[in-house]
Amino acid sequence: MDIVRAFSDSGLSHGVAINIQGTADDPLFQANQIGEMLGLINIRETIKDFDADEKDAVSTTDAIGRRQTVLFLTEVGLIRLLGLSRKPIARPFQKWVAKVVREIRLAGKYELENRLVQASLASQEHETALALAAKEKDDAVAELAVRDSALASKDAELAAFRSKTYEELPRLDTIYVNKEIAELSSNTHKIGRSIDAKKREAQLNTGSAQGSRMIYTRFTHNAKIVEDMCRVALKRYHIATLGGVEHYSCSIDHSVDVIDLACTVMDTMASSFEYITRRDLYKKCLIQLRVSMGDEDSGSDDDDGGSSSSSSEAEDARVIKARDFVEANINFRPVRTAEFAGRRYYAWVTEKELMSRFWLWYISAVADNDEFRRGVDKAMDSKRAWKTVLRVVMEAKGRTATFIQPGGVGCNAYDKVAFTADP
Repeated sequence: MDIVRAFSDSGLSHGVAINIQGTADDPLFQANQIGEMLGLINIRETIKDFDADEKDAVSTTDAIGRRQTVLFLTEVGLIRLLGLSRKPIARPFQKWVAKVVREIRLAGKYELENRLVQASLASQEHETALALAAKEKDDAVAELAVRDSALASKDAELAAFRSKTYEELPRLDTIYVNKEIAELSSNTHKIGRSIDAKKREAQLNTGSAQGSRMIYTRFTHNAKIVEDMCRVALKRYHIATLGGVEHYSCSIDHSVDVIDLACTVMDTMASSFEYITRRDLYKKCLIQLRVSMGDEDSGSDDDDGGSSSSSSEAEDARVIKARDFVEANINFRPVRTAEFAGRRYYAWVTEKELMSRFWLWYISAVADNDEFRRGVDKAMDSKRAWKTVLRVVMEAKGRTATFIQPGGVGCNAYDKVAFTADP
């Protein structure tokens, strides 16, 4: 303890032997010896008002073995006594105490400043850590927001995709029925496929002695599948002697019916999406079949309790648009004039003429065609696509495009119809 060393090493006791008891941390100084050092006659009287932590009575044994109680000063009591004394002998101790206090103050100030600096650094580090944590949290929230937005966009896209159940595909292939001119009076005919029916007819004519004719053509999405379906359905009528699997001997009307049925079902299924219900898919097939067969009154057979084919056709706006044109511009009961008396063909409209007249009407600014075109898929708004729609409408009216030669030149045309007026 510093105060013990002060008495032992610094000569503060001024030659008086001081009996120091207790421990190094809690030393005790014999009071009467301290009083002798300070020139106090009655030390007990001087310290009688000292607190219990400033003095202590200790039982000791003297030199001859007698037990006695000796009064001791604690470290606190000694410092108080020396501080209160005005004796010159106490002055060096008081200076020593002042020096020790100053050292403690300076050391404590340094330590306090050091602790303040450390606390400030710790506070700054804590604030930096909090700011970094806040930034990481904000970044995480922003990332989650971006992710949620992306997921919401994907969900919306998926929902929009799943809501799409049917979109009619373009029909760019052609399935055809062809007959050799030499066999026009028989049921023998060929069923084939081609992208360009006219080019294919020219090729067939090149390899035929008397030439051949296209009796029936129909656009479809995949003529290869329709051709394969016809091979299975008409297998019993296949003519093996002619080679290949394309020649048949049966009623041409039956072959055309098989082709129409295969095209209608295959095109409808190919145009449907996976999210269409079984009922809607079947119903769509029935609607397209009714349009193809020209069923104007499906009545009691309808699943919804008796709606007509005209209301069913309303599901395809293009059919309605083409039907409006046909009903306004085509006469299905033309009168045979004297000029054509006795002739097989007396009134007809070629497919090319019908398409040209329709297209002029369709792209004009009449009625609501401009607004209608804005709502039609571009892939379904070409002349080729509309040609198929016109065929469907004409077939619904009981007219099928066939190959005829009214004036010596063959063409695909609708027989027994005429335009109501010149363009």
